[in-house]
Amino acid sequence: MKNENTYSDEEIRILKESPYLERVSDKQLTYGRVFYKELDRLCKQGYTAKESMKILGIPESLLTSNRVRKVKAACKKLMEELVEENPNKTISREMAELRAENTFLIQEA
Repeated sequence: MKNENTYSDEEIRILKESPYLERVSDKQLTYGRVFYKELDRLCKQGYTAKESMKILGIPESLLTSNRVRKVKAACKKLMEELVEENPNKTISREMAELRAENTFLIQEA
């Protein structure tokens, strides 16, 4: 019987297929910057947060209103932090981050 605080073997298998999640265990998901940036991008294209999370590999069974709300809040906070730090960011630092992100996405494709 599945404890409500753990993920089933099938959910873990599905979650591990998503290149947007940094880490998956039976009790915890680590989303990371790439996930939040993609979530933000999809939401700006008109998808809801729930639809966006599904596109990014989160199974429908895990998309509770509480989880969606928490992820939206974390995404908003990260995007605000990125905007705040962006004016001081050098072009070379921004390029290095974008290259690293591109490499990650290419490897996962």
